[in-house]
Amino acid sequence: MTKAARHISDLGTRLYEVVVKIENCPGDYSRTKQVLLLPRYVIANRTSMQLRYRQLPKTSYGADDPGFGLQDGQNIPFHWPDVNGNRKIQVQSLFFVRERDREVHT
Repeated sequence: MTKAARHISDLGTRLYEVVVKIENCPGDYSRTKQVLLLPRYVIANRTSMQLRYRQLPKTSYGADDPGFGLQDGQNIPFHWPDVNGNRKIQVQSLFFVRERDREVHT
């Protein structure tokens, strides 16, 4: 049985959204229930490039936030860094960022 996502906020501004999954254990432990807390969102990089992602800021304040890196083939749980921010993320390839930086500096 999977329950709806739960919202857990720490004392800061980060929002953790989890899914509660309850299952009966197999065999001799069939009277035992296993409770799993899983992240609601997982970012999976299925490209051959390194990616950078971040939560889009509501205003230009925070626009210089570099975000987080994601290696090719990597999967990581995602939690909203700013509970009051946009519920949108921006993903970009580090290859194109590097190419753009090279053009500016040459």
